[in-house]
Amino acid sequence: MDSLPGILRDWIAIAGALVAAVFWFATLEGRARRNGREARDNRDAISKETQDRIEALRMLERRLEKQREEDRASRERDWQHMNARLDGIQTDIKELLQRTVPR
Repeated sequence: MDSLPGILRDWIAIAGALVAAVFWFATLEGRARRNGREARDNRDAISKETQDRIEALRMLERRLEKQREEDRASRERDWQHMNARLDGIQTDIKELLQRTVPR
């Protein structure tokens, strides 16, 4: 049989390895929890940023729709104005032709 100091030395080595393994597993668990927390925080931040961007796009779409309506109304006014001027020019041409062309 081995001597008592040899057995103690073997058991102390085994106990030290066991303590080191427990410490290593605890460290891994801590990292896993921290990473999970960070992932959750990142997900929340990304979700908020996504919502902010969606709202910004909606505001932009509303602004562009309003601009399109204003442009359409302006174009309609311009066409009406141009048609009125062309009608006036057509009337003037008819009057000039009636004056200059004998019947």
